[in-house]
Amino acid sequence: MYKVSVPMVRFADNIEENIVQAKRLGAQRIFMCPCRATSSKEEIEKSLNDIRKSLPIYKEAGFEVGVWIATMGHGGSLIGVPDGNSDDYTHITGLRGVTTEDSFCPLDPKFSQAVCTFLKEIAKTGVSLIMLDDDYRFSHRGDCGCTCKYHLAEYQKRLGESISREEIFGKVFSGGYNRYRQIYYDMLGDTLRNFAAQMRAAIDEVNPEIRFSFCAVTSSWDCDGTDAIELAKIMAGKTKPFLRFIGAPYWASGGGNRVAYVAELERMQAKWCEDKDIEIFSEGDTYPRPRFKTPAAYLEAFDTILRADGGFDGILKYGMDYNSSPYYETGYADRAERNRELYSEIERRFSDKNSVGINVTCEMKKMLHTEFTDPDEQIDSTFDSAYYQMEQRLLTSCSMPITYDDAPVTIAFGENGKYIRNSGKGFIIDAVAAKHLNDSGIDTGVDVVLGEKFSVSSEYFPAENETVSCEPCDRAVKLVPKSGAVVLSMFSNDMPSCVKYENSSGQRFLIYGFDFYSVKGDLAFQRNYMRAEQLIKVYEWLAGEKLPAVCQKNPDLYIMAKKNGKSMAVGLWNLFPDEIFTPVIELDRAYSRAEFVCCNGKLAGDKIYLDSDIAPYKFAAIEVFE
Repeated sequence: MYKVSVPMVRFADNIEENIVQAKRLGAQRIFMCPCRATSSKEEIEKSLNDIRKSLPIYKEAGFEVGVWIATMGHGGSLIGVPDGNSDDYTHITGLRGVTTEDSFCPLDPKFSQAVCTFLKEIAKTGVSLIMLDDDYRFSHRGDCGCTCKYHLAEYQKRLGESISREEIFGKVFSGGYNRYRQIYYDMLGDTLRNFAAQMRAAIDEVNPEIRFSFCAVTSSWDCDGTDAIELAKIMAGKTKPFLRFIGAPYWASGGGNRVAYVAELERMQAKWCEDKDIEIFSEGDTYPRPRFKTPAAYLEAFDTILRADGGFDGILKYGMDYNSSPYYETGYADRAERNRELYSEIERRFSDKNSVGINVTCEMKKMLHTEFTDPDEQIDSTFDSAYYQMEQRLLTSCSMPITYDDAPVTIAFGENGKYIRNSGKGFIIDAVAAKHLNDSGIDTGVDVVLGEKFSVSSEYFPAENETVSCEPCDRAVKLVPKSGAVVLSMFSNDMPSCVKYENSSGQRFLIYGFDFYSVKGDLAFQRNYMRAEQLIKVYEWLAGEKLPAVCQKNPDLYIMAKKNGKSMAVGLWNLFPDEIFTPVIELDRAYSRAEFVCCNGKLAGDKIYLDSDIAPYKFAAIEVFE
């Protein structure tokens, strides 16, 4: 069952109205959001009284009821500290010396005890679940890790030598794997593991049946020295683990991210949790709310994509405003209510099928063995950038169907090139991945000169006689093709930008002359029609077959294809402000029959012709049968 959970900040006010709106959102579960454990005694007692008063009413209305609290802090302005005294607890201080205002280190026994005491009081109210916010982390606060007085002393103890914070940064993030990094990584992980166990024990003193977990954040999957799966299982105790993922619709509101890309990050986490016996739900966050900030269209597209994926147990759907009354912003609930039948139809068409397309290599843990040549450049300000997958950005930009299972073609960039395990026929790689494969003895058809990165302004595609801007791009890499390699496109300085090659073992490669992981954002060299057309054509050479479904020249068209037996479901999400005029969808083979969802059209062999347009932020699907 796909369960909808709804967070409520003003849970004790307008309770009957809250219930109406939560049910319109389709909620079976709500999370009440009280104050922090570091708040004043008066604030804590008020929050506990609000929970005690509200809990039986929500339960009577048929909801499973949980509580959602902050723990370590997000790093922002100082709030929720007794008497406003920031010295009551030890602040998290990163490797670069950035001390957070409102974030505290669990190695401080006074802080960890305050949290455990608060958790026990919450447990006594009778709630079914307790979930920690996505501040259960050491990174993503403008600095990386923690070197507060407790951690600095612990690191020196484990290392067996005296070392300054500045020396730690230089040694941990220089070159490849080393003992300085391993010890630092283990220290952070042990802190989070031990604090998780300490909190679980506190809850168990009251009621070991309460389910307890946290919201994953980007660094939860590797760079904080542990992973979200391990932490969720520690927190679960004897209960079934649960976990809220990271990656939300509001990310597309601030620039630099798009709904399709964020949905793929969620699909990636679901793959990591496959067969781990964890209840998983997505982050349907519309921060900072209301729809003036994040459109409901983003949330509904995100939700329906993940329903079609079929690997999720539900969504944490942020459909109620945090500050205003439940009737102030009803737009999210309006659309959820209207789409209820669509949800069922999507699940009926897609959930029993397996995704097909280009397989994305996205190794969960790779920080320990990453090669750092320029720490300040490569780790940005948080050292959790390994979570973001440039392979997903490229494929979603080009409307390519994506899978995380074995497939004829695998894509891997950067450090992911070390972890290709698929036995498919063809591989799409960037210059850094090619270097890793070359070093491992695999002939990719190019010599890579990573030390010669350069800036380029445009790219020329000879087959189409087309020149396309690729600015901004200052991370192009020199490729030297070997005999037998074919240059498919070149930069404005005549250097190869894309090469295809088949080695003596029959392995086929498409190699890009980019270091994809050193540049991020909406980049012209990945968001252009020629790149998409190049991928479509070369895929057939790499795989010996056509892509499952393509629909060219429609920016931000998200395509999902899933197969089961002799049928294939193709979902089309138009995530762009322009409508798609009577689209034509090219399929991997001829089919005999088609059924249409939210559209009408006709099947002609290996093509689908829709009779109408797909409006902006609308969905259409076709199920075809052999």
